[in-house]
Amino acid sequence: MQTLAGGVYITNKHLAASYVLPVPVQTLPPTSPVKKPRDGRLDVLRGLCLANMVVVHLLDQGLHMPWIVSEIVMHWVRFAAGGFVMTSGLCIGAIHFNRALDPAKRMSTYVSLVKRAGLVLLVHYFATFLSLLLIPIHGHEVQDVAKMAHDVLVFYTGYDLLLFYVFMLLVSPLIIELVRRVGARWVLLASVAVFFWHYDNPYLQLWACEKDFPLVRWQLIFVIGLLLGSKLKQYDRLSNGARWKLMYGFVAAAFCIATLSAVERMGLVHAPWYLAVTKMPLSILEVAHYVALASALGILVDRYWSQLGGTKLEAVLKVVGVQSLMLWVVHVPIVANAATLRWTVAVPLSLAAVWLTAVIGTWLGRQWSETMKNLPKLGYVLPVVGSLFVVATLVRLEAPPHPIAAIPHETLATQAFADDSVDSDLPIPIDDDSMTDAA
Repeated sequence: MQTLAGGVYITNKHLAASYVLPVPVQTLPPTSPVKKPRDGRLDVLRGLCLANMVVVHLLDQGLHMPWIVSEIVMHWVRFAAGGFVMTSGLCIGAIHFNRALDPAKRMSTYVSLVKRAGLVLLVHYFATFLSLLLIPIHGHEVQDVAKMAHDVLVFYTGYDLLLFYVFMLLVSPLIIELVRRVGARWVLLASVAVFFWHYDNPYLQLWACEKDFPLVRWQLIFVIGLLLGSKLKQYDRLSNGARWKLMYGFVAAAFCIATLSAVERMGLVHAPWYLAVTKMPLSILEVAHYVALASALGILVDRYWSQLGGTKLEAVLKVVGVQSLMLWVVHVPIVANAATLRWTVAVPLSLAAVWLTAVIGTWLGRQWSETMKNLPKLGYVLPVVGSLFVVATLVRLEAPPHPIAAIPHETLATQAFADDSVDSDLPIPIDDDSMTDAA
């Protein structure tokens, strides 16, 4: 006699072999603790996104390129910000979702995401306070240090992209559980609904320093990446022909959206504000453009992985991809100084500087890991306490109103989506009032 889940007893072994109980949630049997190697394709994709970001930001800083090169980079193959956000979700879906399917690893997986959120919060505070220290160096007067520190701690000032990641990392365990229990389709529909919530107010804020990366809008790209990452094993089972067709479909979609953007900029078509192709504020077509370009690039990396894997190029892109979050903070002064050079010099010099910074960061990370082995409790408590602080602060928001909050929503949306002059990913230097916009 055999016992099946739910207390059902079956005496016939042939019947037991053919009897299949419905499984309410996705799960896997417990496995032995064997550490799997990193998927190099994900790191290379993140490295390529960061390289694209460096070139785009050089142009944002005034780097002069031939018109055709600038047009292609800025409007046809620009996926830096969206690709960066999407690949972050992709990595969580590909790595943490599959770990969460194992009941023995589920809780430790969710704890690791919370710890990661705390670590990113510490990076946010470090980067913001470092920016404040640069104020007197730039010749500006420091008026009220206590107020500046307070504004940083309660998110009046800082990098909104880092806070975006903190929040998304904190809710990633919930997203993963929802995908397990109700399926990816309903999670995607909920994310789309959040995106269109108050769509007529494209600058809807959750905290004061939020401007370039509003959580309500950009969460959709992160969630799409997470859902795609959770399906990575199914993708790997596709035939070569199916993968190529999928890539061609993404390329065609990106080309159509970029063409619409081009004819809009030439004044040949005047699309409604809700169908504009803009990053700031983020429109639904720009989301589709980001996802299509990043997905096509990811499939292209996969298709040539047999030639790319194990090469020096793969090693360079991989180290950049692994350190991508740190490099996002560090690359800002690099491109700001390199933009004054000739473009044939500025681009390779900036990419080389970013790679060298990634190498140094990797070495320092290894030294930090060795140090934390001697202080395991301290290495655990700091990120968790930081994460709890974020939750407590988000529950009790004291953000001042956005400067344009008083404008009627319809007028605001029409003007915002029509204004294509603020398409920049770079942070604005902090002024005397210690107010900054995040990249």
